[in-house]
Amino acid sequence: MTKFLTYLLVVFPLAVFAQQNTLLTGQVKNHKGTQVSLSWPNLLGDGEEEVTAAVDKKGYFRFSFALDRGREMNFHVGNEQTRLYLFPGDSLHLTLNTKAVDESVKYSGKNAGCSQYLAAYYLTFEDDAKKLTSTEVAAIYAVKKYTPQEYLAYTDKQMFQDLQYLESWKDRLPEAFYEEEKLVISYKWSDLKLIYPSYKYMFTRNTDHPVMPESTPASYFSFLEEMNLHNDRAVHLQTYRNTVREALEFFSKTSLMTQSTPEEVFMAKWSDASRIYRNKTLEYLRAELLLDGYENVSMKTMDDPTHEFLLQAENEELKRYVTERFNIARRLAPGQQAPHFSLQNEAGKTISLGDLKGKLIYLDFWASWCGPCIEQMPHAKKVKEAYAGKDILFVYISVDETEKAWKKGIEKHNIEGIHLWAKGFRNETAQAYNVRGIPRYVLIGRDGTILNNKPPRPSSKQLPEVLDKALLP
Repeated sequence: MTKFLTYLLVVFPLAVFAQQNTLLTGQVKNHKGTQVSLSWPNLLGDGEEEVTAAVDKKGYFRFSFALDRGREMNFHVGNEQTRLYLFPGDSLHLTLNTKAVDESVKYSGKNAGCSQYLAAYYLTFEDDAKKLTSTEVAAIYAVKKYTPQEYLAYTDKQMFQDLQYLESWKDRLPEAFYEEEKLVISYKWSDLKLIYPSYKYMFTRNTDHPVMPESTPASYFSFLEEMNLHNDRAVHLQTYRNTVREALEFFSKTSLMTQSTPEEVFMAKWSDASRIYRNKTLEYLRAELLLDGYENVSMKTMDDPTHEFLLQAENEELKRYVTERFNIARRLAPGQQAPHFSLQNEAGKTISLGDLKGKLIYLDFWASWCGPCIEQMPHAKKVKEAYAGKDILFVYISVDETEKAWKKGIEKHNIEGIHLWAKGFRNETAQAYNVRGIPRYVLIGRDGTILNNKPPRPSSKQLPEVLDKALLP
């Protein structure tokens, strides 16, 4: 019998914050739609909060909502978006032209300098139509060509560039934003340094000279001595939490547990987290470990750690959120009805799960920038060819942030199948299927129920056996 933690929603209510009303007004030119929206990361950054506002015939809109702390947000107009920053109680005004969003966006009003800085940073460092990527993704691919010491020099140079650019804006920024952005930058590049061993191995493992993670010299990680990994005041920053998690990989040495099961690796991390971290940082880290576990580990293994967390953690909002995600993971168990989705295909047509019912469905969540995803695509093509004419659909759901990157990825890697766009990890479809990392696969039966929530990858020799069994009458 499937067990849900419904009672915990009563035991652990939402935390109460001192919130202030915040205003965002503005005008969008050449917008054919009837609304615009604002979104920002949720508690653990694996989903998002969203508010919408109507747009009148002249393009004017008005948001009014409560905000608990300063937040970076995305302003969405059609398929375009731009970044901004709001403090509780701010009154910000925005204008832009949808024909050139990044070049035309202008901000005025209280604390407008924060949003102006974010827009200017994007135009200066990330507005590259050829790359269609961010500085973070560019840094990941830079791992391919650099030795450990060269990569340290590269990331240090990039971090210095970011900090120098921030410094040039200092007189136009509120002190609170300036200090927070320094932390964001510092932790962002520390996180990127920490991923070097695993990504170097990923990029080289199918070559004649694979570079094993353990070959990275211990001296490479000396930068961690200068990092504050017990900064409870930074737990709301995604870059800080990412650094804490990657550092756990280094300290616990779980990357060396190549012969261990996912369950054994999870329990090792769970135990080491308590040994290495403390207080709020530990609570947030353990919550994120649980969410990862719900996606990659058997739910039987997750029961005890979940209950341990709910009994020991002090943050009521984290408890509530973990409870919700635990229940979502339970709903993805084999035999449960697959979550509904309704997404855009390449031609702009909306395709829903109901449109595909009656066929076996092999869902593949991917992104154009995801190395492990792309690595699987040649294998996926062979699997698709092997099952041509059979009662199975191969559906690729992209979590790319932009439509251009999604379509370019399909074309570049010649990916055949049904293509749908989820518009990022925080999309409700990615949330419903508990997609926190990619590639992620789900096998759905002809009747719309989940047959396997962790089926083998296309490269696995076990996949044909799983598909053949599922295709039986």
